[in-house]
Amino acid sequence: MSGFLQVFYSIFSSILTALAIPNEIYKFGSSFYGMIALIPLFIAIHNSKSFNEAGLVTGLQIFVTHLLSSYWLGKFKDFAIFTLGASALAYFAFGFVFGNYIYAVFYYTEKSVGRKNGTPRSLEASSSSPLCQILGFASIWTIYEWFKSTGWLAYPWGTLFMSAYRWHTLKQICSITGTLGITYLFALFSATLAEFIILSGKLPFQLLNFEVKKTDEEAIFFGKIHFIRPHLKNYKCSTYTDILFSYRLTAIYCVTLFVISCTFGVYQYKIQPQVNKTLNVTIVQHNNSGNDPFYGSSNKNIRNSMIETDKGLKEFKNKNEKCDLVLWNESTLSNGGWFPEALENSYKHFPFASPTDKKMVKPFATYIEELGVPLLAGGPAHYENEDNALNAAILFGIDGKIVDFYGKSHLVPFAEEIPYGDTEFVQKTMEKLVGFSNGWTAGKKYVLFEIENSSGEKINFTTPVCFEDAFPDLCRNLYNMGSELFVNITNDSWSETSSSEYQHFVIASYRAIEHRTSMVRSCTSGYSVVINCNGDAIDDLPLFETTHKNVKVPIYKRSNTFYSKYGTWIMAPIFVFIVLFFIIKFLENIKEEHRLQKNIQKFYKQDSETEEDF
Repeated sequence: MSGFLQVFYSIFSSILTALAIPNEIYKFGSSFYGMIALIPLFIAIHNSKSFNEAGLVTGLQIFVTHLLSSYWLGKFKDFAIFTLGASALAYFAFGFVFGNYIYAVFYYTEKSVGRKNGTPRSLEASSSSPLCQILGFASIWTIYEWFKSTGWLAYPWGTLFMSAYRWHTLKQICSITGTLGITYLFALFSATLAEFIILSGKLPFQLLNFEVKKTDEEAIFFGKIHFIRPHLKNYKCSTYTDILFSYRLTAIYCVTLFVISCTFGVYQYKIQPQVNKTLNVTIVQHNNSGNDPFYGSSNKNIRNSMIETDKGLKEFKNKNEKCDLVLWNESTLSNGGWFPEALENSYKHFPFASPTDKKMVKPFATYIEELGVPLLAGGPAHYENEDNALNAAILFGIDGKIVDFYGKSHLVPFAEEIPYGDTEFVQKTMEKLVGFSNGWTAGKKYVLFEIENSSGEKINFTTPVCFEDAFPDLCRNLYNMGSELFVNITNDSWSETSSSEYQHFVIASYRAIEHRTSMVRSCTSGYSVVINCNGDAIDDLPLFETTHKNVKVPIYKRSNTFYSKYGTWIMAPIFVFIVLFFIIKFLENIKEEHRLQKNIQKFYKQDSETEEDF
């Protein structure tokens, strides 16, 4: 029965986490569910009888959360075996490891040193458990989400901070702590409530059976028998009051952090940064057409993009305004060859007129020459004298020529980038598994683009491609180049689910808060949106529609936030706390075990002497 209950706690925690993250029920997620999502997991780890059990329940929670919240990864073309299958198993393994670390906190703070001999928990070991367990749990879970969001295999989906989008004041702390500050707060809240539930059921029993009066007597527990031996020196047991004091101290700490964070958020809303420029942008959403959910019909996509662009420019003209930038998206120029050569070759003739539409369509190269407006679009490109293709954001100038391009530097593991993909064995294996044997090459440099708005003011912007807007460190590097605006082009249409589109948007929105800047997202089928410095959507386009929208993007006066300067500094004190905790508790455990064994030997020796005298 206990095993079944442990599984229930783990899966229940997964369901709450999946509901907290943007999903098909709650479009932008739920902060309420995010704050309580880890309560069942905390209880399950607390009730675990071994490191392996704690690892299994934690691994199961993360495994199920991944499947419930990122199920749409199964639509990632032929790569679902990696994007969903292999990743789910990997997260189970990661969860097992981190579950063991969390259990270690419980082990050192609540299990008695005589646990190996089958003795129960002692009140002495529980005196500091509320404080240590709550802070330890919150810290290690934050380390887990940092680990999940960092490095080549980084995937910051399925994280607690995703649930905070609609808590507008609280999420402003990202300009100081980054998103991991939210993770820490929500994990701390869950742990605090979980500990309250545990203590509510445990303390009355312990007080009734094991309370020790304030005398010189000291105690040691064997099974269910409570022996009071005045001669057992140096072994003290904690009282009900000690445990409650530890818990109250932690609860006050938790509430204080939330109050400070929300107060700071209110202040941030009150002192909005100065908008000193604006940029008139036509966002084009061509919406993939055809049988391929990744690229659709490239010919039709470009023609649709041209039609929507012309509509947008006409609308600006009717208002006596000028468009400063046209945004297409990641997959628009996918099948016409590699740039820059493609502009002088295939795109001199491509796209073709539709057989059912007699209206002439200009080739892309001719179209952008006559457009007279800078255009940013996604397509394959390569560096000079190199034969490897980049997934690039390409800026075309008012004369139709390529100004510059940025090659995506963080590629999707095992899909866009395959380890040792240049070896014959890997190529043959991938060809058999997914019918594909090579991918993109990672870009080698960041690029700062510059354009002028209709007032003649220069605006610098950077272009994280696809899911690069989910990575804080990468976007921080882009911002610190002098960027005044993030422009993201992406293609999530393959997911064919609204939750995928909104999840990506929510993660990206935190980049705007971290640097108090703006972001524009132009997506194949959505969620195309303008995001202000508070991380809020101020203009958007509907999902899965061929459409466009003219928007006026605010360009804020550049300033360096605490996060812009110091990045994920919050991980330093968290790591220091955890390392010091384990060192101190390990040494205390050795010392206490030695002292207990010494007292037990003394106890048996004196009992033997008493029996001999008798």
